[in-house]
Amino acid sequence: MGWTIQHIPGRTECRSYSAVHDALRAAQAKLSPVKAAAFSPLLDRHGDAWVELTPQQTEAIRDALKAAISRVWLRNRDSLFLLRDLAEAADTAARSGQPWRWN
Repeated sequence: MGWTIQHIPGRTECRSYSAVHDALRAAQAKLSPVKAAAFSPLLDRHGDAWVELTPQQTEAIRDALKAAISRVWLRNRDSLFLLRDLAEAADTAARSGQPWRWN
């Protein structure tokens, strides 16, 4: 089971819950508490809960992801690629002014 994440350019991505959770936790650890709080709407979910983020939430997540990517060193390159994909998707959703949907 996994998240289907919209706004990843050229595709809709399905990633496992644990891969997304682990990558976001690793990124969160590299940020200030204020920036890290942007991930709360994604990390405070249980299992297959559906989430729709406002453009403002998406902007905050995008900014936090971009800040974390520059600081994160992960043994698992797939996690780094996942964070980059999420940042790109968040940027696309934020710039379009549309909700960012994960289901």
